[in-house]
Amino acid sequence: MNRYFRGRALMIAGLFVCGAIVTASTAEAASAIATFNELFGKEVKRVKSTSEAADDIQLADQLITAAKSSDDRKDLQTVLLEQAYNLASTTPDGYDSAESAMRLLIEKVPAKQKVAEAKIVALYKRGYERSTGDAKKDAGEQYLSFLLNEADDKLKAKDYAGAMLLFQRARPISFAIRSDRKDEVLAKIEFYSVLAKSQQRIEIYQKRLEANPWDKTAHTALFDLYLVDMDDPAAAMKYSKIMGDEKKSKLVPLAAKNLEELTDAQALELAGWYEELAGPAIPPAKAPMLSRAKVYTAVFLEKHESDDIQKAAATLSLKRIDESLAKAPLPPASGEAYVPQVKGSAGKAIDVLAKINPERDKISGNWVREGKTVKVKRSEASRRFGDFGGRFGRFGRSNSLAQLRFPYEIKGDYNLQVKFVREDGDGTVAVAVPVGDSGVRVALDFAGDGKSGLSDLKGEDARRNESTVNLGLTNRRVYTLDVTVSVKDKDGEQNAKIIAKLDGKSFVKWEGKTSDLDRRDTRFSGNEIGVTTYNSGVALGAVKLRPLNGGEAKGLDGEAVKAPNLADVNSEEDLEKIIRDRLQGLNND
Repeated sequence: MNRYFRGRALMIAGLFVCGAIVTASTAEAASAIATFNELFGKEVKRVKSTSEAADDIQLADQLITAAKSSDDRKDLQTVLLEQAYNLASTTPDGYDSAESAMRLLIEKVPAKQKVAEAKIVALYKRGYERSTGDAKKDAGEQYLSFLLNEADDKLKAKDYAGAMLLFQRARPISFAIRSDRKDEVLAKIEFYSVLAKSQQRIEIYQKRLEANPWDKTAHTALFDLYLVDMDDPAAAMKYSKIMGDEKKSKLVPLAAKNLEELTDAQALELAGWYEELAGPAIPPAKAPMLSRAKVYTAVFLEKHESDDIQKAAATLSLKRIDESLAKAPLPPASGEAYVPQVKGSAGKAIDVLAKINPERDKISGNWVREGKTVKVKRSEASRRFGDFGGRFGRFGRSNSLAQLRFPYEIKGDYNLQVKFVREDGDGTVAVAVPVGDSGVRVALDFAGDGKSGLSDLKGEDARRNESTVNLGLTNRRVYTLDVTVSVKDKDGEQNAKIIAKLDGKSFVKWEGKTSDLDRRDTRFSGNEIGVTTYNSGVALGAVKLRPLNGGEAKGLDGEAVKAPNLADVNSEEDLEKIIRDRLQGLNND
């Protein structure tokens, strides 16, 4: 950072601290623009007058840096980030900075989310439309990937109409560039268009209720749409009183309960009801309905103590449901079995942080336990000399690298959640995770460059591979990193899916061969999990590990936790053991 930009950023920080610039709320926008022009107006004119794009991007990056320290002035923060976008978006070299500005705007000023998201879409679209030759295909794949990732996020939120708009936008691009993902796009349009129509019907009936709150037909339609198409019994329950169906009014509150709260008779009645609902259901809703029927039947078999005709009938029902479920349509581009959204059906979560012994588990760095947190301080060499002191000279790289091994090994599928704060420094925070026979790091703010992703993937670190996204960290802010890993053997090779979220927002969605992954430059191996920090002081506030789909975790203290997996049922004895373990996990949680 040159002296001019450093001075301007410090000037802004100083103004916020001392409160020298304070205006009435009615004049906030005008004040923000005036402040921006005073601090950066001349520099903006200067860089716009040159033919070089590099100085525009450099100034945009400095505006983003200034915005990170301006939380007390949301009005000025907005102006800084919008101006950064305007400067950087004029050239493809600046697209990363432009997107970073809008991502930060969404984070800092949520009211600007729709505007910022539209600008990000425009950025990818512009990059694609202005490219030619081989560059156009690369830009198209990037644009396509962005659209599909955004659509997947909307699907998880059950915003099917919003997802369809993105899929429709992705379709012509996938054909124009002859993408390998074009079949995926078509399949998703076909599958989710039905749910989008259901969502439109919900909006129509809700408007009818606004005009007439006692419209029995609208109540009945909304109940059925939420219960079956949306697989949301809690939402359906709101419309159960007026429609006049005694059976539905009785059963829907039970469907909204946790599994352990049900009696055996209630579970059996719900199982029969959901199997009945699956018959006339739209194709995308058949698997959710049958999956609920299967889970409720399994709960009945676990809780029903007598070996009577009811238990024998339920066992036969389970086999019949399995046969129907095997024929039910599943979401496209997913080889995984459908996971029902039943409340309380997850297995036991392990409190890893409580079991960490810093003296025993540290690999490098000064890890200590302070109350309920486990911390590592930034080394003195890193503090005094920054990145230079950590990588070069007599201090050595290890002075800036801190690694902590968690006291558990994990096999198979699992979910890992780490709550942390980067207290000082500007380097990487990463978790090392096993993935089948291989492993990888999920790295945040790699080397302080504002890039995050998988490291290493196909020999490249998190700054320069297909998983790389523009995502940095803000010091002294609490983050929750959520990583889900699933592995399957296919055609003699291990294939994996890795989904990583930061504060609930997906930033890594990767599928591929485990052989493409590597935990280079770490001392984690095999099934070990842990955390790596570089040039940073970091505090861990929570670490939770949950095996999934038959995955198994083993602790140094001998504790072993295996996730229940209904797909493993080959006999009634298997089923009873799986459900018993599942219910035990629920009670322990």
